[in-house]
Amino acid sequence: TYAATKAFVTSFSLAVGREKGFSGVDILALCPGPTASDFHLVAGLKEKMTILPGMSAESVVQQALAASRNGKSLHVNGINNFIMSQFSRFFTKKFAATIVEYLLREQVGRKTKWASNIDKS
Repeated sequence: TYAATKAFVTSFSLAVGREKGFSGVDILALCPGPTASDFHLVAGLKEKMTILPGMSAESVVQQALAASRNGKSLHVNGINNFIMSQFSRFFTKKFAATIVEYLLREQVGRKTKWASNIDKS
């Protein structure tokens, strides 16, 4: 449910931010990407996912506060994370979900059905 929850929270934050924008309440949807922490242990992953280098928590917070001060409603931390976030423009949602499934299954030690799950439409 991790990826689905991230997608929901991002959409929800953007929508609530627009609905409450006139009331003086600012909402920032933050997409930090890999952050130096023990999250992988709590999530039950064998090891940290190392596709992208992680940022320090301090750097993530500093960038989030700067984005909020600049009136942004959505912020993706770091250039690598931003570039990765743009890949969704070129792939179907089903294909992107299959890639995430593959990466997570590899991390938790389960076999994957990579070839049969690719969106062929």
